[in-house]
Amino acid sequence: MSDENKDQEDDTSKSLLKFWRGIDIQIRRMLIGGLVLIVLYYLVSPLQQCKRNNTRDNWCYMNTSW
Repeated sequence: MSDENKDQEDDTSKSLLKFWRGIDIQIRRMLIGGLVLIVLYYLVSPLQQCKRNNTRDNWCYMNTSW
């Protein structure tokens, strides 16, 4: 049973790798750049920082700006 799961996971990872290699280099760069922007926004955004530190979301929405 576990051998079947391992084979299925290997097939999935191989198909994802094959898909990633099949994508044009410019599209790969755009996807990675978009992912970096999303991560940076989450880390730097004042609203996200407020929501992490406070339990009252309404206060954050009313009192937080860039």
